[in-house]
Amino acid sequence: MAVLSVKEVSKSFDGEQIINKISMELHQGEIVSLLGVSGGGKTTLFNMIAGDLTEAKMLDAYAGSGALGIEALSRGAKEVVFVEKDAKTCKIIREISDRDNEFFYKQDRIDWENIT
Repeated sequence: MAVLSVKEVSKSFDGEQIINKISMELHQGEIVSLLGVSGGGKTTLFNMIAGDLTEAKMLDAYAGSGALGIEALSRGAKEVVFVEKDAKTCKIIREISDRDNEFFYKQDRIDWENIT
């Protein structure tokens, strides 16, 4: 049974289609990643389906700018784990978010067995 189900979600801004009929299901215990280019609609989709994140724990794999994880923290997430291999980028994300409930892993691969 899915804990989250999204069916044919679409969104446009000023006549430009940003998200076009996205469907997905997430099941208990699954770890899922949403990848895409800057401006590709990841944050828009997140905003549409996230709802209340109070007490949520989130993984921002391949953190890059950290936007996804920082957004989750700003919406009340209890904890965010950022994974990013570039030390300079990790430092910038830390400075931007300035929170105690975040964890950073500087690595280029994820040991999925040990993520809690």
